[in-house]
Amino acid sequence: MEQRSGADHTTLGEKHPVEGCLPVSRSYLKTEDTFRMNTSSLKREDILSQYHMACAHLNLSADLVRLTCGGASVLHGIRNSTADIDLEVSPLIFKKITRDPKYVVVQGLFSPYIQFSDLITVHQSDPFGPVAMIEGVHVVSIPKLHKFYDLLSRNVYRPTAKREQDLKTLGVI
Repeated sequence: MEQRSGADHTTLGEKHPVEGCLPVSRSYLKTEDTFRMNTSSLKREDILSQYHMACAHLNLSADLVRLTCGGASVLHGIRNSTADIDLEVSPLIFKKITRDPKYVVVQGLFSPYIQFSDLITVHQSDPFGPVAMIEGVHVVSIPKLHKFYDLLSRNVYRPTAKREQDLKTLGVI
């Protein structure tokens, strides 16, 4: 299993391309932390197609993969778009995925994650808690989203613009 720090984050898509993923128009990494910023604006249709493509590529049924963060906010109708797609799997499935050498594990601020493509990250989460089924996608519940955005908005290492966006999302939930 190859591990990289966030500093190598922007090159992962070129070194480990995943066929069918949406390209990112411009991305950069703030070197003082591990957050990637990009100009992509993924709408509901993009999220649905990318979710199903990721499940198929990972050879996982949709009931084993949860959509979280911005993508979940879009499907719940809280936001209109998101910059990226965050997926959650169980620790056991996460470990299975990391055995495949084409995926790179990146150490994030909270925990390691798999950089599946420029726009999709796969995180491990246990327990998952309640989920909603929206258009065939397992989506984390609104209470879990609220908890998550609250946690993100308090993270002093998160870029100010992202923290402000988190607070706006919290205000809508």
